[in-house]
This record gives sequence, C-alpha cells and structure tokens, in this order.
Amino acid sequence: MHCVFTYDLAASGDRRTEIEADIDKFLKPYRWAKRLTTFYIIEIKSIENWNSLLKQFQDYSKSIPERFHFIISPPMAGGRYNGILPEGKWDFINDITSNS
Repeated sequence: MHCVFTYDLAASGDRRTEIEADIDKFLKPYRWAKRLTTFYIIEIKSIENWNSLLKQFQDYSKSIPERFHFIISPPMAGGRYNGILPEGKWDFINDITSNS
C-alpha cells in the first residue's frame, strides 16, 4: 500500500528548514519518493502505519505556531501515477506503487 502526503507551510528560512527536517524524521521509517516541492508518495505496510502518520502530522501541526496544513490520501493499493518529471524519476515511484 501507499499514500500521498502534501502540505502547505507558512514558514521560511531556517525555521522552514527545521520544520521540514522534522517531517523527514516522521518519514524516516518508510520508503518514500518526493518529486515535487511538498508532494510525497509513501509506501506503507498497514493501516496502522497510515494511522500513525496521520496522528504524527496532526499532533505536529497543533504543536507549532506556524500554519502547517496537509492532505494525506487514503491508503491505496496499486495504481500508476502520470505526469511530467525529469528522466529517471519515475522508477522509484513505480516501485513503491507496484509493491503496494
């Protein structure tokens, strides 16, 4: 399975870098592809993984003074994404989505 995560963050400079480092920490246990500025395709193994991510992002959003809005898709199995990306950027996305 996999899900999509994207966000809007009202922070800049060092503070934005710090918050995005925290986001990377939340995603560390997972395989994920980030091919656009704030758009991730995340491989999850179970609904519990998805619930954990959702709760972490909700709690984090409430814990910081900056506006951190996000969307996380429902867990999905399979599927194929389409669009325009630089050459070679689709292989890992296809691996994540085909293994889910």
